[in-house]
Formats: sequence, structure tokens, C-alpha cells
Amino acid sequence: MKKIIAFLFVLAFVPTTLIAQALNFVVIDEDPSIVEPIDVPNFAYSLLEPPAPSEKELSLAERADALSAVALHADGTMSTAQIDPEDLEIFERGIQALIASGVDLKSLTTAGDAPEAGPAPCTGAEESEEECVFGADTRVQQFSGVAPAGRIALGCSGTLIGPRHVLTAGHCVSTGSGSWYSLSALSFCPGQTGSSCSTSYSAFTAITNRSWFFSGNANNDYALIVLNGYPSGGTGSFGVYSGGGSIAIKGYPGDKPTGTCWQSTCSTLGTSGNLLVYPCDTTGGMSGSGVKFGSTIRAVHAYCFSTANGGPTINSGIFSNLNSWISSYP
Repeated sequence: MKKIIAFLFVLAFVPTTLIAQALNFVVIDEDPSIVEPIDVPNFAYSLLEPPAPSEKELSLAERADALSAVALHADGTMSTAQIDPEDLEIFERGIQALIASGVDLKSLTTAGDAPEAGPAPCTGAEESEEECVFGADTRVQQFSGVAPAGRIALGCSGTLIGPRHVLTAGHCVSTGSGSWYSLSALSFCPGQTGSSCSTSYSAFTAITNRSWFFSGNANNDYALIVLNGYPSGGTGSFGVYSGGGSIAIKGYPGDKPTGTCWQSTCSTLGTSGNLLVYPCDTTGGMSGSGVKFGSTIRAVHAYCFSTANGGPTINSGIFSNLNSWISSYP
């Protein structure tokens, strides 16, 4: 009963704009900086060590900025949607109340309509000298060709988490220094299993957070691509990360035949800041893959460190941000 009461507290007092209602995107630039993507997946391996956890607590304004959105649209404009710091403060109090009442944050999870089996046991493979493969390469090729996982044309991976909404890494849509990659490079092929794509969907809008877009903050390296069409095959569920365990990462590595899908499985090692760290084998091109705990995505793969790989977890703020973005562009 306590859990139910706490959850109702959040629904009653957390502003709906932070849960699932559409944000108010306002045009701020009719001529945004757009660059042609060159070797984008390799960017995922420029961070050699996870950032050390900071002892300095971010201010409320800084936390609000990290959860505010910026978007590039097909008409060539850029817009932003700011989160009111006061609303964020109420939201954070609601989350703290949930935790204090004993609610497992994993209960903050979308349903999805294409559940997949949990991680399969790792199987040995040939030795690989590729960076970010540790010892024997344990990635296993996938042949199902079914959404929600898919390939982004510029050389990244992503997962459908809404009817036309692809979760990926922030560095797959933006440089992290105030520029976008062209929407023409962000088309998505769901369930691709070879060099050709049977049905590709162009990008209508790309959305990331201001913390990544302007500052390249690795802790917030996530983004959403809104497609022009509605792929079949269903969507994957996503939820709040609240503890380690066995994971599976499915994506499109650049060291394998073009367009082939591979999965890596392992157990997590811990966190550093908001980054989840794990020894799953990955290489360039798998950036943006969903990090799945069972059938639910709870982090986004983005980086290779010197002895492990990692990516930002879906915390409670990111979870509500993604829901708001999906609601803004249904």
C-alpha cells in the first residue's frame, strides 16, 4: 500500500510536462549549424576513461538545463524546450518520496509492444584486435531482422521506443559543440541484417538535451530521432536504471560486414557519474544501441574506456524527458 500511495503522490504533484505531456518547443534558430558526418562512430571511442564522480553537486539550474531539450527539424529550424527549475525541484522531491517509501525505480518502465528474450549466454568466438573487444570477441551475429533494433545511416545504432521514435546516442545526431549532423544522414532501417535495407525511414526531427548539445556532457549523451513514417515490428520498452546485472547490447559494429547486426552480453561492473560501465565487447557503429536488462533498455551504449565500455544510464529525469519528447512528436 505504501508503494501505491507514493506513486500516486508523484502522479498528483509532479508536473505533467515532466511525465508524459508535450513540451513547448520554441524556435530559436532558423539557420542552425549543420555539419556533414565523417566517421561518426569513431567518436564513440575518444573518451578513454570514465569521468570521475564530482564531489560538487550541480545546481538546480544546471540540472534543469541538462533535462531541457533542443531539436533540429526538417524545415531547417532549431527549437528548444526549457524545463522550469521549480518544476524540476517538485519532480525530484516526488522521486525521493518514491525511494524513501521503498519503491523500486525499475517500476518506472514503459510497456513496449515487442518484448524480446533476455540476454543469451556468451559464446566464444575468434580473437579480435579491434579496440573495445576484450580478449575473445563474444559478439554473436543476429539474423532475425525484426525491430525494434535498427541501423542509423550515418553509422550508428538505435532502438524504436515509440511508434516512430528511435533512441540513440547524442553524438549520433550532434557534435556536442553546438552543431547538428544532417537529418539526411539519420535515416533508420529497422531490423537490418545485411548491406541492403528493405525499408528505410527518413528523419523528421532530431532531439537531444542542451547539456550534450552545447557542452558534450558524456553523462547526458542520449538523443531521440523522430521518423517520417511508422515502422512495423513493434517498439521496445525502456525504464529507469536502479542496479546492475546481466545485460545485452545489440547493434551494428563497423568492423563487421556492413549492415549486419551483432549482440554482446555480459554483466555490469558499476557506474561512474551517470555512466554505466561494462565489459561487453563493442566497436564503432554500435554507439546508440540500447543496453538491455532482460527486455528493458536502461542505458544507452556510447563509449569505450581503456578496460571496459559504457554509456549513460536512463535515470528518472532522462526517463521523463524521453516520454515528454515522444509526447511532443507523436
